[in-house]
Amino acid sequence: MRLIGVSMNRIHLLYLLQNALAGVAALAASLLLAHGCLLGVRSFVAGMGIVLNARNVYPAEWLILVAVFVISLLPTSAMTLRMSRRDGIDR
Repeated sequence: MRLIGVSMNRIHLLYLLQNALAGVAALAASLLLAHGCLLGVRSFVAGMGIVLNARNVYPAEWLILVAVFVISLLPTSAMTLRMSRRDGIDR
């Protein structure tokens, strides 16, 4: 992209946006899959006396999801910044 004149800031933004969109899709899929599994086993574990509230999303769950999302953006940010320092094309 640098060879056709795209700035490093734009490239950095594109990679972060791509990673963020993939992260949001993974976040939504993980929430749906986890709560779908809990709904599926709720009747099974009810016979053992365990009560599952699969419809409730707890604050700690959101905290973990946001932390994983932020951590997933850090390598992309670090690598694109590293690439920008090595950029040998004149600006």
